[in-house]
Amino acid sequence: MVLCFDTKDKQLTKQHFAFVLRNETLVKLRNNIRFFHNGSKLKANRPMNVVMIALESASRLSFIRHMNFTESYLRNELDAVELLGYNKAALNTFPNVLMMLLGITWGEMNDPMEYYDGYPFIWKDFMKNGYVSLTGRDSYNFSVFHHLSKGFKWKPFDYYMRTYILGLETTNYRDSLCSGNDLVFQSLLDQLTEFVTVYNDVPHFTFTFISNPSHDDPNGLGIVDLPLRRTLTDLNTRGSLDNTVLLIFSDHGS
Repeated sequence: MVLCFDTKDKQLTKQHFAFVLRNETLVKLRNNIRFFHNGSKLKANRPMNVVMIALESASRLSFIRHMNFTESYLRNELDAVELLGYNKAALNTFPNVLMMLLGITWGEMNDPMEYYDGYPFIWKDFMKNGYVSLTGRDSYNFSVFHHLSKGFKWKPFDYYMRTYILGLETTNYRDSLCSGNDLVFQSLLDQLTEFVTVYNDVPHFTFTFISNPSHDDPNGLGIVDLPLRRTLTDLNTRGSLDNTVLLIFSDHGS
């Protein structure tokens, strides 16, 4: 956090920064896991990366209406496959994401209001197979795993952006989309880009959830269009989407 004061010690600005620093110990640990599974075929059997980007309350038609640049890039440049049969299974975010990442319903959880550390979420399988991981969401007041529950007691991903986003929220003005002069969800996309770049040579799993623009505003999704298009273009130009399963999805419609 950087604070700027004038000569009379009056605070002028407050801004938060985060950086993805490569952890060589983590890389060695995950490569050892992959070597244990693949032996001498470690490099030949490099698994595919998984990059998941969720857009809150965005139906397929809403996405087409408001995300013109992103939709065009996915279709024309990345040859995206549209999952026309994909549908919601519940009314709000958590039970839909739960079935996607855990494979059970909210009612099947033992203690849905308690900590979730003991549940076998799919990212644990990736990490056990040599992946490094990152997650982030632009709002933690109503986050996927913390709304009406305790969330996680221990850090669930290698790179967990909760503390950083909580810091950004302290500079929001009346639940604005911005922290100072920066869009909060843009900070998420920047961290995703940096993470994928820093760990380009290591299998990685990411789960990014963009919520604030469209959670309470059916027309707010359009704010995400150009930033997301720029992020995908940047990643693709760098070759960071090679050997990668990219999933752009939502939890449910408006």
